[in-house]
Parts: sequence; structure tokens; C-alpha cells
Amino acid sequence: MMFWERRCTAVLESSRVLLCCVAACMSFECHAQEVGRETPTKRAAPGGAQTARSSFSRLTLSEKCRSYLKSTYGPVGIVLAGAKAGINQWRDHPYEWGQGTKGYGRRLGSSIGQNVIDGTIHMGVAVLRGEDPRYFRSECRGTWARMKYALAHTLVARNDKGGRTFAAGRVAGALGGGLISRAWQPDRHRSLWYGFESGGISIGAAAGMNVLREFWPDIKKRLGSKNAVQPSPGIAREWKR
Repeated sequence: MMFWERRCTAVLESSRVLLCCVAACMSFECHAQEVGRETPTKRAAPGGAQTARSSFSRLTLSEKCRSYLKSTYGPVGIVLAGAKAGINQWRDHPYEWGQGTKGYGRRLGSSIGQNVIDGTIHMGVAVLRGEDPRYFRSECRGTWARMKYALAHTLVARNDKGGRTFAAGRVAGALGGGLISRAWQPDRHRSLWYGFESGGISIGAAAGMNVLREFWPDIKKRLGSKNAVQPSPGIAREWKR
């Protein structure tokens, strides 16, 4: 009984955290901008207030399909599946699949299969509900505010009109992938608990990707400025001529 009580408590606590994230995001007053396609019409107002706004362009069905194919079958999806398989290989999880090339191959196939199910369900639900699959970067000031925005928007998506809605596609895809993937798992992993646990891990991974999408342009910019070759004073003088 203690075993099931601990698991039920963990589920309740996880649900509470997810609901808090949704509530925080719904009340978030910061505007967002689309990654890689921002077209701001205003800049920072006097006093440092952030007033930049982004124009929102609705994705067509074909654009959503291309986004699905790229994220599911593209290089990033394969690399993430390979990394997940590598972690499970290091953990020897599940141990029934063994080690070596054969064990890694089974884990890689499992990761890819779960990702395909996840992405397909996500795409279907998102199209039916009019959800936008893109991540829109925050226009908030401060690292902590942007971090909260990225984490909260794991469970919130833009709709086709530019407003916010519950990310039913993302959640349904993660849980569906976790549950359906139980079909090829070892017997001891073929339970609803392990299915929901796997789905929760997928949602956590999506949260991590949102944080990366939020801060990576800034990190890349800083790395680029540090690695830039500074000309010597003599060369600089020649350039000025």
C-alpha cells in the first residue's frame, strides 16, 4: 500500500505543478515574438519599458505539415532520439534489452517510434483545434521572467488567431506516445503508470527545448562576439583609411 500511496502522491504533485504552470502562463502579461520571424514595429520606450510587438502570421495546413515532418523526421528529431537512446543505454534501461550494438539499436528504435507517435498525435490534435506548433520567444525582461515564460508555455500554445490556448496537441502527443509505446516494452513496463511516466518525461523534455529556444539566440550571439577576431591596431588604422 505504501508503494501505491507514494506513486499517487507523486502524480498529484505533478498535476499540481502542471496546473500552476498553466495558470501562471494564462495570467502572464508579456507579449511574445516568433522565433526567427520577428518583425517588431516598436522598440523600447523611454525608461527601458519593453513595448516591442510582433506581427503574427497564421500557418497554412501545408506549413504545419512541413513543421511536423521536420520536427519528427528531421535531423533534430533523430539526434534527440539518439541522445535519449544513449542515456537509456548508459542507465541500462530497460535492462532486458541488454547492452552492445543490439541493445542500443532496440533503444534507438523505441525512441524513434515513440517520437513518431508523439508527433503524429500532436499534429492531428493541433490541426483539429487550430493550434500553432511554433514557439514564440518572450519579450519580457530578465532571465527569471523569461525562464518562467518558457516553462509555462510548454502547456500553452498560440492558436491560429494569435491568442493563447491550452497546448492539447503537445500533451496528447506526449501521453499518447508514452502509452502506445508500452506495446513493445518488456512486460514489467507495460503498465499505465510507466506510460504516464514516459509521457511526463516527454513533456519535461519539451520544456527543456523551450528554454533552449528562448535563450539560445542570446548565447549564440555572445559566443560569436567572444570568438570574433579583433584586428590589431595597425590593421584597424589601415581599415579606417
